[in-house]
Amino acid sequence: MGFDLFYAWRYMLGVVCTIYAAVRLGQSLWRWQQYLWSGQRSTTLMRHYLVAQLVSVRVHRFTLELAQIAALLAMFGLITWAHRYV
Repeated sequence: MGFDLFYAWRYMLGVVCTIYAAVRLGQSLWRWQQYLWSGQRSTTLMRHYLVAQLVSVRVHRFTLELAQIAALLAMFGLITWAHRYV
């Protein structure tokens, strides 16, 4: 097999989009962290509320959704793996 320009473009686009999304997510998380840890009373109350909400979330509530995500990822991996041989 020779060099396929479309495959290279698709791969580079995936890499660039993944890096871009990771950088933007990091920037957003950093800004939220700075905002929530400011000394104002309203942001302190919001921070305490967010912490209380995160503590109250239980994994067993989302077991079915997590199982569905795992099954879909497994099927995607199987299809991707089988695509190399077809």
